[in-house]
Amino acid sequence: MTRIRAIEWDGTVWDDPSPDRLGDLLADMNHRFRFLIVERADAPDPEQSYLQVRLEDDGSHTVEYREGGPLAHCTARVERRPEPWGLDFLVSVVNDWAAGGSDWRTALPWRPLPPEQLA
Repeated sequence: MTRIRAIEWDGTVWDDPSPDRLGDLLADMNHRFRFLIVERADAPDPEQSYLQVRLEDDGSHTVEYREGGPLAHCTARVERRPEPWGLDFLVSVVNDWAAGGSDWRTALPWRPLPPEQLA
């Protein structure tokens, strides 16, 4: 049974991607292909249990997670890191979430998504 599923900007689906594959998918993001969604495929409602990364125009990333309904929807920003391994921090956050870890919860300054942005 698939535990997590990664969905690229074009709809390409990766079932149970390895940590390296998730890192590659994040590294492949660019200003034309800005999104990566990682969902818990084994959750009762996978569309309500996910982590999403969006590449912003300035090279930073907006990360959102959702754990159930719209009131459990939070966001954080990861500033652009120009060093050669600038994505390592973001990759570690995404991989920890995907593995069911808990470090991702304190790695970023999460805040609830504003009510006007809730879907």
